[in-house]
Amino acid sequence: MLTAAELTSMRSQVAAALPDTVSLSRPGVTVDSEGNTVGVLAALSTPAGWLMVPGPSDRLLADQAGQTVDAVLLLPYGTDVRPGDRATVGGAAWTVATVADARLHARAGLKKAEA
Repeated sequence: MLTAAELTSMRSQVAAALPDTVSLSRPGVTVDSEGNTVGVLAALSTPAGWLMVPGPSDRLLADQAGQTVDAVLLLPYGTDVRPGDRATVGGAAWTVATVADARLHARAGLKKAEA
């Protein structure tokens, strides 16, 4: 059994190894000066991450959620990410379709975002 200190150390090592910078934002609604509701993206955080090709387990998880995924994004453990959030990596925008928390990292299934 791992101690809390060992688990924290392992999570830190995983986070340090993630090569990509990710901009996470969450969709919301605001009201403009004319009283109309307008969709907005509120910036959440810019964690490190790793954009990857989805594997069989990622596709199974997405299928169970009634989704498909085009890519997978590994994020540090405890990152606040939810389905519907927007992830931008290397200028490409993705919509989070699924999220699975592992003991060492968060794993988000992504769909290519519509323009």
